[in-house]
Amino acid sequence: GSSHLKMAYEEVLFPKGIDTVKQGNSELFRFIGDKIMWEAMDINNTCSIHQIVEDTLSEAKHKQWDFNDFIAMSKWKAKGGLAYNKIFMERMRKKIESGEKNSQK
Repeated sequence: GSSHLKMAYEEVLFPKGIDTVKQGNSELFRFIGDKIMWEAMDINNTCSIHQIVEDTLSEAKHKQWDFNDFIAMSKWKAKGGLAYNKIFMERMRKKIESGEKNSQK
């Protein structure tokens, strides 16, 4: 056997945790993820990952963003579904119910 770490090709190029191409991600998330990933992998990079992240977040903070860049999409699944969708729906139901009670007074 080899003493080298064995990894699939995709695992080397795209570290786990940076899912910039997933459906539903906002443009803001894509900008930050892509910029960090490509700068970290740049052959001429001399900065630490920490510095790249700080610089990217600072740039994102000062960039002129359109309101639509913050919109993230999700898909509702009646069976099973995603936990954060369920939490959001429950919170909205409670808000509507409390609003109805307040308007009846």
